[in-house]
Amino acid sequence: MMYFVLFLRLFITGTSMATPVTSGNALLVRQYFDEGFHVAPAYERTFAKGIVISAALLKAVLINGAQYLVGVNDDTTPPPVPYDTNQGFGRISLLDSLPLKGGKSFDMTFKDRRVLSAGQKDKMEFQIDTRGGKCESKDLSATLVWTDEPARSYCKQCLMNDLDMKVLHNGLEKYPNGRSSRDSINNVERVRLEVYDDDVISIEIKATTLASEEQDYAFVMTGCFKPLTDKYESKQETIPPAGTYRTVHESSFTFDWRTLDWKLQIVVGVGLVGVVALVLCFLCKLCC
Repeated sequence: MMYFVLFLRLFITGTSMATPVTSGNALLVRQYFDEGFHVAPAYERTFAKGIVISAALLKAVLINGAQYLVGVNDDTTPPPVPYDTNQGFGRISLLDSLPLKGGKSFDMTFKDRRVLSAGQKDKMEFQIDTRGGKCESKDLSATLVWTDEPARSYCKQCLMNDLDMKVLHNGLEKYPNGRSSRDSINNVERVRLEVYDDDVISIEIKATTLASEEQDYAFVMTGCFKPLTDKYESKQETIPPAGTYRTVHESSFTFDWRTLDWKLQIVVGVGLVGVVALVLCFLCKLCC
């Protein structure tokens, strides 16, 4: 049995495991905003403030808080570096993506469904403020995501609408995705900085080239900061409020087989028998 457990731990890896883990995390992100946990500074459940976020913001949140890997379980693979083919943006970590009361102490600001026309730009300026150590984050992470228009099959330059995020750290420009120049290939741009109290961060989001008339975007930033100024040329689309009717069960879940319809009992029973048979078959092959 121990061998069986070790076998599972060692070999159930890869995209087959990453996909369900990411899906589960994505569901938690959507629930976070749906139930109003995003409202600063409390970051606790506020049903009246719940919103339905776009797919772009959900993706931005997951990528923005992802943590760099420090190694790969493969002796032939060189140590990973940020944005390489082994880790990309890193490992999903909701603890570093979403502030919660009682969790890690950091600030979050976000924009969703803001719509830019060609040449328009939005500007925001912030100052790093750890509030005497009460805010714990030593890094600042900012991520821009947009859902691009579909490109043609077999395209070489597949990005249709090119937005750019320009980040200035105390006046010095920092480029996204580990690059040394602007990114005209991807519809995700992330900048992560090591910052200190009183540093000034300026962010500009610009619609550089558009194939369509306009493009909406999502933006999220986490760290320890306070807003200074902002100026928007984009227009804000309506962010739908979350559903009014919710049921939250604080008690533990109970299941009574007798309450199921007889047809459903048969389906569940056959399914359980099938699962047991597969497990037994697998164990027999493993031991023989």
